Amino acid sequence: MPPIKESYVFWTHKGGVGKTTLCLQSSLTYAELNPRQHVIVVDLDEQANLSSALCTDLGNTFSSHYRAPKPGPEAIRHMQEVKVDRAGAYSRTLCGMLLASEHNGQWHNCKYPLDANSAANAPTLTRESSFLINPKKEGFNENLPENVHLLCGDRRIAGLSAHLMHKCHGPDAYKSQAFGTIAAVWKSTHLILKNWLDEVASQLPSENFDGVTVFMDCNPSMNIFTELGMCAATKLIVPVNADDFSLAAIESMFYSLYGMYQHGGNMATYEEKMFHHLAKQEDTKVNLPKVQAIVHNRSAIYGNRQATCFEAMGKEQVAVLFKAYEDAREGRGGVPAGSHVNIFSHSPRGAVEPQDAEQFAQVCPHVEASR
Repeated sequence: MPPIKESYVFWTHKGGVGKTTLCLQSSLTYAELNPRQHVIVVDLDEQANLSSALCTDLGNTFSSHYRAPKPGPEAIRHMQEVKVDRAGAYSRTLCGMLLASEHNGQWHNCKYPLDANSAANAPTLTRESSFLINPKKEGFNENLPENVHLLCGDRRIAGLSAHLMHKCHGPDAYKSQAFGTIAAVWKSTHLILKNWLDEVASQLPSENFDGVTVFMDCNPSMNIFTELGMCAATKLIVPVNADDFSLAAIESMFYSLYGMYQHGGNMATYEEKMFHHLAKQEDTKVNLPKVQAIVHNRSAIYGNRQATCFEAMGKEQVAVLFKAYEDAREGRGGVPAGSHVNIFSHSPRGAVEPQDAEQFAQVCPHVEASR
């Protein structure tokens, strides 16, 4: 199987803007339009609403052969009980994958005896793709395309958050015997999901398929699971509403993810421990996704245009985006000159640069309005 084609992460530093719904619709539409692509959907939100939606079979209320609906929450609880290993240690969910990755020396493999005759102390490698479920083929939702695979969300991941953060930043990280330094522990931990996805992509069937595309849903906060998604994605989709809170969320995104507009002063020591700082250091450097689309979601449309109030707010959001674009290009905001090519996906080196917010909105494909 060819390597992963693209990986999209849906995230805004604000709740209630439609991240989960847009990720659901985008992944399923993409799967229908690209039947030769394996589509992996990763649910990184502890609410697991995306998994619930994908695994809910609503039945056919217009048929004489009515099928009772299969609720998604029950499917999630079922997957928490299904184990990928004979010892019963790892659930077939995100939580199980993370635990298996941590307990294994390679961080993205799960090992367990494949048969009863295997030596207890000599486990055999199992496939990373064992954690994936196919909602259609496995009877959770017959309405989905067969090329959709799900790493099922798990509400229990909240219990892992403090543990993973302590591993990256706590005293034990400095004493790590397996990896030597806190930098190696931080980087290995943050690349768990990316490495796992790379392994899974190599294991999915290649006959009649051209490649793999990944869609990831995150919760609104910049927590450890959001960080895992950012380290695994190549493109960032940012849903926003036409309100002042979404405007603030865009500004916060450039700070939390890309490290622009840092506070400094008495915050400087603490900012050095934040994700945006460590992601750029030599020992802990990881590739971050580039902004692919700012989706103006839930805005009223009349004819082919947004309502005036929504359009006005959209222009304000474009102004904030262009300012960040220009600051990153010129080396302002605490980032080196030319950083815009690492933040915005439309900016290859040598491209003609927009000179104002209006040109930015016209030439940049990442500024969109939902209909």
